[in-house]
Amino acid sequence: DPTRRGPRAGAALRTDGEMIRLAGPPRVDADVWELARVTDQARRAHEAGDASEQARHLARAAELWRGEPLTDLDVVAHLAPDVEHVRMSLVDAVLKLGELRLASGRAADAVRCGEHARAAAPYDERAHRLLLAAALQRRDPAAVSEIVDVVEAALSEVGADPEPPTAMLLRQARQFASCRPVARAAVATRR
Repeated sequence: DPTRRGPRAGAALRTDGEMIRLAGPPRVDADVWELARVTDQARRAHEAGDASEQARHLARAAELWRGEPLTDLDVVAHLAPDVEHVRMSLVDAVLKLGELRLASGRAADAVRCGEHARAAAPYDERAHRLLLAAALQRRDPAAVSEIVDVVEAALSEVGADPEPPTAMLLRQARQFASCRPVARAAVATRR
């Protein structure tokens, strides 16, 4: 607004020669800037060994995920890598949060994080591992079987072998599934 004078003149925009850009915080803020800040704070908390502070920042990142990011930029081809970076930052933050929730015994919260991440990145093994580990922690045979089937189908679809941590969880899941009928039969014969 060239007619605006005084301290509010050009509050939101900055010019530098022929370049026009948004002013930064506190005058203007954006979710992508907030995401970068909170993921950086989460990284620093992790490096300091403060899991609760890391989880707090990751939870804030998860709150910023309100659907597919930056959909209005889909038409700008050269921005596709930047959009993908934002999307994968959100997936990574939610998965890290889920892993922290799982480690603290909050399997239901971990499942929510895993499902959110898997919906955005259906072939991300880390999301599948989180869901499988949460189902194993909850001792939920139906969920374990379902997730094993989904993981195996996803791997088959892309023609990939499971990563070592995924292979380990799949072995544990199969072992859990094979022990369940025996345990039920043992309970039934004791009655």
